[in-house]
Amino acid sequence: MKAKISVEKILLLLLGIITFITTSWTLKNDFYFMFDDIAWIHEVKWSFDIRDFTFLPQSRYNDRPLRTIWFWALYQIFGMNYTAYYLVTLLWHVLNTYLVFALIKRILIMIQDQEEENIFQKSLIVASIFGLYPKHLMAVCWLSGAANDLICTFFSLLTMYCYLNYMKKRKSYINIFLAFVFYVAAMRSKEAAICLPIIIMMFEVYIAVFKNDKNKFHYGYFILLAYMCTYLIRLFTLPIGLTAEGQYKQDFNIITIIRVFANYVRLYFGVDDSAFSYSLGAYYTKVGNIGIVISLLIIFYIILNLIKKRNVQKYCGYLASGVAVGLSMAPLFVLPNIQHLLYFYFPAVFLSIFFGLVIYDVWEKVNIIYSKQMLVIIVFCSLILLNNVGGAKKFKEYYIHLGEEALSTVNDIENVDILPQNTHLYLDGISDTANVFNYSPGYIVNILYDDPSIVSEIYNSQAECIAPYAIWKYSNGHVIEVERKIE
Repeated sequence: MKAKISVEKILLLLLGIITFITTSWTLKNDFYFMFDDIAWIHEVKWSFDIRDFTFLPQSRYNDRPLRTIWFWALYQIFGMNYTAYYLVTLLWHVLNTYLVFALIKRILIMIQDQEEENIFQKSLIVASIFGLYPKHLMAVCWLSGAANDLICTFFSLLTMYCYLNYMKKRKSYINIFLAFVFYVAAMRSKEAAICLPIIIMMFEVYIAVFKNDKNKFHYGYFILLAYMCTYLIRLFTLPIGLTAEGQYKQDFNIITIIRVFANYVRLYFGVDDSAFSYSLGAYYTKVGNIGIVISLLIIFYIILNLIKKRNVQKYCGYLASGVAVGLSMAPLFVLPNIQHLLYFYFPAVFLSIFFGLVIYDVWEKVNIIYSKQMLVIIVFCSLILLNNVGGAKKFKEYYIHLGEEALSTVNDIENVDILPQNTHLYLDGISDTANVFNYSPGYIVNILYDDPSIVSEIYNSQAECIAPYAIWKYSNGHVIEVERKIE
């Protein structure tokens, strides 16, 4: 018994260590902020106001006040120490991974009424898939993504965990209060958690049916449901804004939804592909297309066992976790113009539950090696391998290149003579490529010079420059000043 406990503790410790090491490449000294990270630091440096926080949305797109609070807190503590930001993000992901382990373990205990020997192994496999599968990890590599998805997932996991405690002891009102608070926090981090009460409802129904729980629903559930409905009603009364056209255009056509769903399956299984976003017209790898076949076979296998009435409770559980995947991704299926790796992070909780339990089930049926700990080791090793070959390796190399490029640009800016206040800065050679000028032409200059009065814009050779001004030329991650006129 002591040896068994020792092995479990070692495996649990290994989960955190491997999860940390897998994305620790973001802690390189020559990495930097990227994409819209600079824009958010600029906002919290000069425009942050805690009074802007609201419990209901004020805009249909990108109204996520907890992200702003997150950036503000990190900026107050770490300033422009980008390594510290990535370290916090990585540790938060490790914490989420352990929360997934605790959540699925609690669920399995509730379903089976006792802590059977296989519960630990099942929970560890689920958590390792969540923490280590490379398609789940873009939120850990991109700070602005982390500020949405990691925080949303963190509070969603706490919501579910507190609600499970409420289910266990219905008069524990502190748990339903905490579940409500955490659900509000999840929603104000990102709308990905919108269907969380419906997922909880599925679990309530499952317990009621298979455990003959006469209690069924209690008032606590309807508190979460009421907030979800209020949030949705408020959301759809707001102006469409950026969701009218472009990347975030919404399309509720059922054919479009099916095609987007298939796209996400391709993206999820396309481990040979280093792209982090798709559109409906994008090219897909063969491995990604095979993923659709794998998914259909798994669904067919589950339905076949249900038809034959083989262990109905177990296979209904698999089917319910599959439906939970769909519900967690429901807000994404109406966006035909963009399918993004970043958006997998919250659904990864339910994707990991689904695939982790199916993998364990297949292992038990094949029964080649009897040791359940051996299966955990095999899953660990397979996931480590996936992070170091194919698309994951190319993605990491590309991302490191972007970080190095951004840092070289910043070093050049710091070596340029400081611009006086109210200077017009014209940037030549800026494109849509990912560099520190992306999402904003010159916020990085305002931050580095600690001067919000400098106005930056894209250089137009046909237009007259307004003095005082400077012209910078950008190319391949480097900046040089080509002209300056200061009156």
